[in-house]
Amino acid sequence: MSTSKTPTTRLQGRRMASSSRSSASEEIPRKLLMMMSGAGLSLLVIFTLAYHRFHKSIILLPRMTSASDRLVYTLQLQAFALIPILVSIWHVIYNRLTNKVYNPLSGREHFVEKSNRILTNTIEHSLINLFAELILAVYLPNDMMHWIPLMVFLFVFGRIAFWIGYTIHPKFRGLGFAMNFVPLNIAFFVIMGYATGTVRRFYPSSALKTEL
Repeated sequence: MSTSKTPTTRLQGRRMASSSRSSASEEIPRKLLMMMSGAGLSLLVIFTLAYHRFHKSIILLPRMTSASDRLVYTLQLQAFALIPILVSIWHVIYNRLTNKVYNPLSGREHFVEKSNRILTNTIEHSLINLFAELILAVYLPNDMMHWIPLMVFLFVFGRIAFWIGYTIHPKFRGLGFAMNFVPLNIAFFVIMGYATGTVRRFYPSSALKTEL
């Protein structure tokens, strides 16, 4: 008993060959992207540890004796956090002018969709990052306030990496996103540790001082 096989047409063969080539070509950028992300996060960890070790030589903290001083210092640093927002706005304006998308209802918004997404994501992260830093400024003791400038630096640098990666191709936005998302999650767990009293339970020296 013989089984008959449907012969592969020339068009089907071309489609199979093109799909195999595209999958092979996508595999290389995926591996390259994973290697770049791993290297970037490794450098981030090394930089953070080095900063914690030598922060007194890198940045000079002002004298802070109350929660008000810490909040004012944190708000002053937000001037640097405005840089990614302004750059994203300029990017949207540039794309609108170069592609002549003056009317947002003209149906040509696809020319500025990528830059609009970058701007929206940057504003969202800016607000969340600001609230996290302000809450940390209330909880952290004065000698631990050197973490706030680091968060601001990582936010600005991560947003720049996100913008560059997204502009090249959306799949390259991961490293910049991680540089913002990882510190934000660490800050969240630290905040929850202070809010629930867990930090003070294990480290009594970090008792909350909120005098204004």
